[in-house]
Amino acid sequence: LVLSKEQDEFPYEISSDFKGMPQTNCIFCRVFSDKDAVVDEYVQKTYGLTKIDQMGAMLASSLDGFVHPEQHGEPGFTAVDKALELAGWATNDEFSPYAQFGRRNSLIGTHIVNPVTGKIAKDKPVFVPGFHTWDNSRAEYEIKHGDGRYQFKDKQEATDRIKRACSYLGADLVGVTSIERAQKWVYTNWIDLHPIKNTFPDGTVKMMTYDAMEAQKGNFISAGYGVSPPDFRAESGFEPKSVITLAWAMDYDAMKTAPSLVAGAAAGEGYSRLAEISYKVSTFLRRLGIKCAPCGNDTASSIPIAIESGMGEGSRMGMLITEKYGPNVRLAKIFTDIELVPDKPRTFGVKDFCKNCKKCADS
Repeated sequence: LVLSKEQDEFPYEISSDFKGMPQTNCIFCRVFSDKDAVVDEYVQKTYGLTKIDQMGAMLASSLDGFVHPEQHGEPGFTAVDKALELAGWATNDEFSPYAQFGRRNSLIGTHIVNPVTGKIAKDKPVFVPGFHTWDNSRAEYEIKHGDGRYQFKDKQEATDRIKRACSYLGADLVGVTSIERAQKWVYTNWIDLHPIKNTFPDGTVKMMTYDAMEAQKGNFISAGYGVSPPDFRAESGFEPKSVITLAWAMDYDAMKTAPSLVAGAAAGEGYSRLAEISYKVSTFLRRLGIKCAPCGNDTASSIPIAIESGMGEGSRMGMLITEKYGPNVRLAKIFTDIELVPDKPRTFGVKDFCKNCKKCADS
């Protein structure tokens, strides 16, 4: 039996010359913009890709169902399995699109609807705030025109009440860290995914990160992205004081079928819960006059922030390992302007275990 121990400091050595990581170095960002040549012979031969930025378009078009995997029709890759995967991803894709690829402050791509006739103008795409919106006008309204910002008795009560709310709203694990400890894990630049106008055979126009029609022909064209300096105040109207970290387990039996589409459905369901729960927690905070910025795979590196928040340990394979669910979790973080009582990092033997296991290194 290994009992977890609280640690005062981050439980891993950080290089003295570490200056933070740019989001442009994240793999899900590079695959949409990196013009370097693909050197993997399997990828070259199987998919005919020559540039890294083609991989982003191929990945996104495959997730969206425009391109079939090479195992199409085999067990785990049937049309029913694909429908299940798309259903698992549905909430993420419809209400927080591309959050999995690092898009912050997500926008929903939709269409103008005539409120009298109900007719959808499918050729007129518009964008509205998504589940990961950084719009804090609701919190501003509560502060200026409502009951004002809710006053907890102290930081401990605020922390306890907010953690309980997170659990009630669907999080399996909840942790907190201070912005002082989280700041070094905020990306040194933020990416802004560019859209490509896609016109489908029925006349529907959608703005997407890749050219879907060309992808069906085997031509993978990514939209690329722009780069912005990190600025919470400019984009969300506040300077963070605390970070709330959330985690939830994915379906274990489904994940064991990887790399099938059933495992993809479990991952998609994890991301859909990420969007839904983050939105609910953000709504709870804003109704109390607390400003926040909910994040998926964007803005900052989730794993070290989760470690800072006492959620688990790092591992040889680079994933967070939690005491209760192992690495089978999805992570979200919510930057907020309320000062909370931070948790401490915890260790429970993962580092020593990884020194001996090495299954991920040998695979």
